Amino acid sequence: MDLHRVVLRLGASFFPELTNLVEFHGFQVLKPWESHLTLDSFLASHCRAVRALLVTGLVLVDAALLGNLPSLGLIVTTSVGVNHIDLPVCRSRGIVVAGAGDAFTGDAAEYTVGLLLDVLRRISASDRLLRGGVRGGPPLACKPWESHLSLDAFLASHCCAVRALLVSSLVHVDDAILEKLPSLGVIVTTSAGVSHIDLQACRRKGIVVTNAGDAFTGDAADYAVGLLLDVLRRVSASDRLFRGGFRGCPLLACQVAGKRVGIVGLGRIGSATARRLQAFGCIISYTSRTMKPSVPFTFFTNVRDLAAQSDVLMLTCALTEETHYIVNKEVLAALGKNGVVINVGRGALIDEKELVRSLVHGEIGGAGLDVFENEPKVPEELLHMNNVVLSPHKAVATLESQKGVCDLTVANLIAFFENKPLSSVWPKVWRLGRPVVAARIEMDEQRSVLLLGTSSFEGFTGLLEESHGFQVLEPWESHLPLDAFLATHCIAVQALLVSGAIMVDGSLLENLPSLKIVVTTSAGVMHIDLPACRSSGTIVLKPWESHLTLDAFLSSHFRAVRSVLVYGLIPIDRALLQKLPSLGVVVTTSIGLDHIDLPACWSRGIIVANSGDSYTEDAADYAVGLLLDVLRRISASERLLRRGVRGDVPLACRVGGKRIGIVGLGRIGSAIARRLEAFGCIISYTSRTKKPLVPFTFFTNVLDLAAEVDALVLACTLTEETHHIVDKEVLSALGRKGVVINIGRGPLVDEKELVSRLVAGEIGGAGLDVFEDEPNAPVELFRLDNVVLSPHAAVHSDEARQKMCNLIVANLIAFFENKPLSCVRRTVLLLRRDPFKDLAGPLESHGFCVIKPWESHLTLDAFLASHGGAVRALVVPGLFPIGKALLQHLPSLGLILLTSNGHNHVDLPACRRRGIFVTTVGNSYTDEVADYAVGLLLDLLRRVSASERLLRQRIPKAEPPLACRVGGKRVGIVGLGRIGSAIARRLEAFGCIISYTSRTKKPLVPFTYFANVLDLAAEADAIVLTCALTEETHHIVDKEVLSALGRKGVVINVGRGALVDEKELVRSLVEGEVGGAGLDVFENEPDVPLELLRLDNVVLSPHAAVLSEESVEAMCDHVVANLIAFFQNKPLSSVMEEGRTVLLLCRSPFKDFAGPLESHGFCVLKPWESHLPLDAFLASHGGAVRALVVPGLSPIGEALLQHLPSLGLILLTSSGHNHVDLPACRSRGILVATVGNSCTDDVVDYAVGLLLDLLRRVSASERLLRQRIPKADPPLACRVGGKRVGIVGLGRIGSAIARRLEAFGCIISYTSRTKKPLVPCTYFGNVLDLAAEADAIVLTCALTEETHHIVDKEVLSALGRKGVVINVGRGALVDEKELVTSLVEGEVGGAGLDVFENEPDVPPELFRLDNVVLSPHAAPLSEECLEAMCDHIVANLIAFFENKPLSSVVD
Repeated sequence: MDLHRVVLRLGASFFPELTNLVEFHGFQVLKPWESHLTLDSFLASHCRAVRALLVTGLVLVDAALLGNLPSLGLIVTTSVGVNHIDLPVCRSRGIVVAGAGDAFTGDAAEYTVGLLLDVLRRISASDRLLRGGVRGGPPLACKPWESHLSLDAFLASHCCAVRALLVSSLVHVDDAILEKLPSLGVIVTTSAGVSHIDLQACRRKGIVVTNAGDAFTGDAADYAVGLLLDVLRRVSASDRLFRGGFRGCPLLACQVAGKRVGIVGLGRIGSATARRLQAFGCIISYTSRTMKPSVPFTFFTNVRDLAAQSDVLMLTCALTEETHYIVNKEVLAALGKNGVVINVGRGALIDEKELVRSLVHGEIGGAGLDVFENEPKVPEELLHMNNVVLSPHKAVATLESQKGVCDLTVANLIAFFENKPLSSVWPKVWRLGRPVVAARIEMDEQRSVLLLGTSSFEGFTGLLEESHGFQVLEPWESHLPLDAFLATHCIAVQALLVSGAIMVDGSLLENLPSLKIVVTTSAGVMHIDLPACRSSGTIVLKPWESHLTLDAFLSSHFRAVRSVLVYGLIPIDRALLQKLPSLGVVVTTSIGLDHIDLPACWSRGIIVANSGDSYTEDAADYAVGLLLDVLRRISASERLLRRGVRGDVPLACRVGGKRIGIVGLGRIGSAIARRLEAFGCIISYTSRTKKPLVPFTFFTNVLDLAAEVDALVLACTLTEETHHIVDKEVLSALGRKGVVINIGRGPLVDEKELVSRLVAGEIGGAGLDVFEDEPNAPVELFRLDNVVLSPHAAVHSDEARQKMCNLIVANLIAFFENKPLSCVRRTVLLLRRDPFKDLAGPLESHGFCVIKPWESHLTLDAFLASHGGAVRALVVPGLFPIGKALLQHLPSLGLILLTSNGHNHVDLPACRRRGIFVTTVGNSYTDEVADYAVGLLLDLLRRVSASERLLRQRIPKAEPPLACRVGGKRVGIVGLGRIGSAIARRLEAFGCIISYTSRTKKPLVPFTYFANVLDLAAEADAIVLTCALTEETHHIVDKEVLSALGRKGVVINVGRGALVDEKELVRSLVEGEVGGAGLDVFENEPDVPLELLRLDNVVLSPHAAVLSEESVEAMCDHVVANLIAFFQNKPLSSVMEEGRTVLLLCRSPFKDFAGPLESHGFCVLKPWESHLPLDAFLASHGGAVRALVVPGLSPIGEALLQHLPSLGLILLTSSGHNHVDLPACRSRGILVATVGNSCTDDVVDYAVGLLLDLLRRVSASERLLRQRIPKADPPLACRVGGKRVGIVGLGRIGSAIARRLEAFGCIISYTSRTKKPLVPCTYFGNVLDLAAEADAIVLTCALTEETHHIVDKEVLSALGRKGVVINVGRGALVDEKELVTSLVEGEVGGAGLDVFENEPDVPPELFRLDNVVLSPHAAPLSEECLEAMCDHIVANLIAFFENKPLSSVVD
């Protein structure tokens, strides 16, 4: 053993495996507890050998112990803290001390949360009560009423009077009790579950049952997590041991993070539990009646499979016949020896005997039980186990939940007796007969659904009964005759589901006064009294078959139909649509839309939704299956075997290595490609456009593809272009061994030609799921063994059908609730062909339906009249004008995407009124335009183009024009935005001297700023125009500016032509009054003034500054990204005006807020620039306003807010908010944000300055000096040091004032809403006591109802004749009349006032007093404060429009 590797371990056997681990690495561990010697003797005998000390727990390592270890060099402690080690002695000895680092961080955090939950939720206390034999209800349970009568006698004496019954979950309400209460109409249970109530008996008697709704959700979820933490972290067990006097090693617990938690029942409580456990890093999975489509957790179809993949099983489901003993012996065995069961549902969810046995025998790891099978009894065996946490059904027992239940219970009772609707009532649907098929139910006249097609749609029945929670009443299960059954349940029934031809006549309807809807599963409706239904307002939904012709059927129901659900490929043409004037949506169960007249739908604004990707995987599987079947002769072999042929099977082909050509690489095509790659196939494809990120070979047409492949798989949609895309020529190219697989549409293939070649053996085989004349298939194919036929079954699977049903139901619900639909055709209008970039291709490759007017023979107006209704987004290449007339053709338009930076060609007010977003290309062109502007300047100054022209004209001995050096030139940039800044950076590198003008001065820019273009031009050799074209910048370069620029001056314009007065520029150039011009834009594009073409000092360009391969590609990517974001309801980039419209309520005299806001891309509305009064201005523009900036203290009341329906944010330029109607804002969900601490230091400085001025008589002395009063003695002042200053409101400002005044030697005291625990200043409970003990009071608190006139006559009297008042809060904090009186009469010593009660008015008496310092609410006014305030507002606006958290939001 190496004596240099001797480790002494101190501490009990906590972490027993630690010793083994240390010894395993070759260290000798000395263990004093194994020796008969005392510790001192043990250390004396080993002292020189010990080089390292391993301390387990908190064993004290002091100087005395260290003195016994002269060779010690290292102490390693298993704790995080080191307060049990004498660190100064270790440092003096050079001994290194190492702790446990962050090894315990997660565990300690979990345990802390567990302790918090344990203390707040009384988990350990409940566990002790239960173990101590206390079986009563939880501490918060109400005491039942006391009576000397037995329950039967009590009920007998009160039976007729009882209309309502209030019960807890511990009371069983069975048929026997209900028989004793003949007048009972409602049962209100304080529990979430209703398993203790005989619901069948209640139904028969027409008794309404209400539960606690979601009052307990949060509490039950908290408790479930608390039990889990307690069991895993041994909180209760440790608490019991500690209370019992045990001080040894704590119980070894398990970490919660990383645990796989399986939740049984992902309802409200289960979901809330999952959210909480995710924060601990748990991995969540679940089982539930149905799979939740929007839940990210893994779903298991049964509890056994869930248990096998979980460390913890959490039970939160309801108790039903199906869930009784859902956790049985098999499930517990699957959970395993380390598994834990947590039950906050119902005791009988678990086979309790099996659970006890498994716990006793160590077959599972532990349990946390709030409920038991035979409550209140608890199995005795559990009371003695440390791996079990027990609780007497108190998961929901909190003050908050009890109050919530009480409120809900009282509300339900009141509603019942007042004949109003109740909350948390189980919804009821009544079924007559035994239905085989259920039609979709809609509950009001505006939500009627017409079903077309023939399908079983079993999925809808499941959705009705399970997912949507309807309770079905079935009369045949009752002993009562139908009339009696109706009389019993009449009030409850709101929907009637009729199977077969049961008569629904006037007499039956009269027995159902609450009936709203009748649903029949039959073909006809002759058995229903339709006039009686209509007269009573009841809706009748008819399924897809009727004895009537379709025209007659539609004519009788046409006005009610809002949506059409199409099964299969039933054609929806213009004639049918005309019969449905109220139609708003067509939902088809297919992927393709070729059976729907899309132009007709678009012209009507009818939404068309397909089944999206419901079938993608199924269709892909089937396509691969068909290919495998054809190549490997699976079906052919099977047929031989069934016919008894046992000889040679047909020789098949290997799939691996085959060259597969896919026609249409969309979702299905891509899924097919992924699957076939795994077989070793070589994939190539053809599609409308080449896919940029796809590794497969692309062919531009099917013919070339077929010539290079062994099999052709058709997965594209059917359009005019793809009809018979596989024709005679393609089949010839495919060859004698080639195979065709078609899962798209039958007419994709010329079927006659295909059959002819298959019969003749000219192609190798075919797998066909679709046919040209469905459902008919060519009879010749039935005799061929190299053909596999399928009746359009590629998409038929249980999973696909369920997904499709869910999607259809969700889309119908979304339509009737005016929410976005899924899988809607994403229709984009590309207004004209872009000469530089094919925008249609990239858009179509991303799944957008692109409408191209130039491909139509119609005029644009006629084209838009026909197709405009479908257009959701508009892409505008170039500067095509977008005005009100064009927008009227596009009723569904929501987004306009410009391919330019400018937007002056778009009618933005019209867009704002319609709520249409407008986006530019952002900075896609920034570098290109900057490069081009510099290029124009270089060309012009260095005469590049002029020299080139001379050379091309081959003028002999022509002298090149004399050029100018660029370096040293003074360049003035008009508009220092993104492009202007990029130009400035480039020109700096040439040695140019940059100056600029812009809407506002840029704070961090080193260039000289000019307030206007005229002054800039006077100091520049060249001006570069990059600003936007607005009313203000129109002809910004006019005759005067050109004159200021001078004879050698140069104009470069890459902005907009109308920035320059073109006539004046032409005249100045012709007459030599300016030196030259580089023009990429013109006032009347594409026209260019002819005079310019003859000048050599002019460089002309046809608006090409933005054109480069890179910029056009970036523009295209930007447009596509914005379209994707728009259709996914995500934030857009580079949104103009409408999306980011800010109302600046008034002009600030101190700061131009508009400039910084506009420089960040916000559209700022300025009412003061309009001739309209404010109300008229808001009526015109208010609909677009998303955010409101309020300079000063302008009142924001309900009347103003009503003008701003889209308002979501109010930004104040003050710290206070008493001028804002906060209740009105809260009711509208409008956020209100102050400037936070932007002004804190300024207000603090000002408050201290007022106090100094007042006490030291600074202003008074200054006034005397300015008045030049001869030999006037200055007023006697007071020392500030030692003054007792009382601060009213110790928030940010008050605390900062206190810190500053402490430096002066002031004695600080304060009053505030609450005492500040860490503040060393004296606290007073009210202002009166504070004033009595202060020489000065400083007011910094907010103005509320409580603080209004907080300084009144009494306080001023307490302050005394020498006392001083400083107010930098709000004027109304002080009773101004009393203050003026006290000052005038000398009852207080002075006042420093920055605020007044009736601002801007100041009491005139104060002006005559020398012991008063007055200020016009200027405390927050400093350059730094205003800049910080502006930055704060801009940051909050950016955060608001990007859906990020805001700063300084008012609660």
